Amino acid sequence: MKTLIMQMVGTVFVLALSETYVYAYLDPGSGSYLFQIILASLVGAAFAVKTFWVQIKEFLKRLFHKDPS
Repeated sequence: MKTLIMQMVGTVFVLALSETYVYAYLDPGSGSYLFQIILASLVGAAFAVKTFWVQIKEFLKRLFHKDPS
């Protein structure tokens, strides 16, 4: 099963790199859309950290807590 997946990934990789002409158009709105996606991801990550901050802090405290015994 693993070799089949590796063969499929290899085939897709070779086909993607073998294309010599790419007919694509990126209009000015594409950059704005990409910026919105990145900004929304950062805001979402910040909201998730804010929401779970107490649990994250407790996890890190347990992780780096030195046991005196």
